[in-house]
Amino acid sequence: MESSFFEKLFSSWSKTYYTEPVLAILSFTAIILGLKNYRKEKIYTFFIVYSISTFFLLLLSGVLRATLPLSDRVIIIETGNTLFEFIELSVFYYFFLQIINSNVVRLVMKFSFIAFLIPVILFLVKIIDQDLSINQVTQFSTLIGSVKFFLFLIPIFTYFFELFSKDPVKDIFHSPALWITSGLFFYCLSTLPFLLISDSLATLDRSLYLLMFSIHFLSLSFLFLTIIKAFTWKNPITT
Repeated sequence: MESSFFEKLFSSWSKTYYTEPVLAILSFTAIILGLKNYRKEKIYTFFIVYSISTFFLLLLSGVLRATLPLSDRVIIIETGNTLFEFIELSVFYYFFLQIINSNVVRLVMKFSFIAFLIPVILFLVKIIDQDLSINQVTQFSTLIGSVKFFLFLIPIFTYFFELFSKDPVKDIFHSPALWITSGLFFYCLSTLPFLLISDSLATLDRSLYLLMFSIHFLSLSFLFLTIIKAFTWKNPITT
């Protein structure tokens, strides 16, 4: 007897220990709280867009995994992932441009962002031209994600250096920018190693691959907890 949609969906979630629906709930919560406590700050709007993008990517991925065979869904999901990488880098680079003082690092970030557009555009062109195999689509998308995380490390380390090289920080635990940067750093540390070995790991040890995938979802969930916390504070996100 063929499994129902929800049976397939729950079976898919169970492989990553139901960390995916946890992330979906937190991203949806961020959307609600972001809209409820909305303030006229561009970065506030950017984080709401980021939350919406995350939620709908998870929703799309879940629906496609429960309805389409692997070969049909990979291109759609990986295209969505690549567009998400672009949105994610755009949001956090804009965030860091508001809180980093180093003009050199700011210039490096701007050039890095432009350089990042090249593989993203190339990926989309090759997808449209159907010039990539299923494995190549996954590998290309993974490469783009890995590059994005390396680019995140530039502003993250700069922010921490600037923060702790100045006068003693007051009310450090009430700084939305510090919480979000710490969440992003944990997200990078948890996900980047996984992306670097994901292709070989998926073949060699499927159970470990899924475990690391669940850690990726958990680290992103933690990042959303920091965003939710920032949405509930009265002071600006960039403080």
